[in-house]
Amino acid sequence: MTCLNPKLKLFSLRTAAAILLVSPHTLKRWARLGLIESRRQLLSGCAFRLVFSEAELLRFIHENMPTSDDLESFHPRSERAARIKRIVAVHRGYLGKAAAANAARRYGKLR
Repeated sequence: MTCLNPKLKLFSLRTAAAILLVSPHTLKRWARLGLIESRRQLLSGCAFRLVFSEAELLRFIHENMPTSDDLESFHPRSERAARIKRIVAVHRGYLGKAAAANAARRYGKLR
């Protein structure tokens, strides 16, 4: 029988979603897909809530969330960071054109 460490921090679904900057629905989907490990905390009878350990959140962040160093370095740390870097590079021109058109509309140069 395994016993839980009393010093282990557990976060509710909403709190963990806020930490990861995603919606609770997204975090629940990730848990269902097995991307992040969740535990069920029994509330009463057959009612439970999902909780996430601090160690699991840190592991998920380290493996899946790119840091600013990843995006600024020439060789990103992970494939996910490389993919995000490519997406940003592709959309950079579009975002620049959209911002210029918005500013032109605001100042009355385009109609």
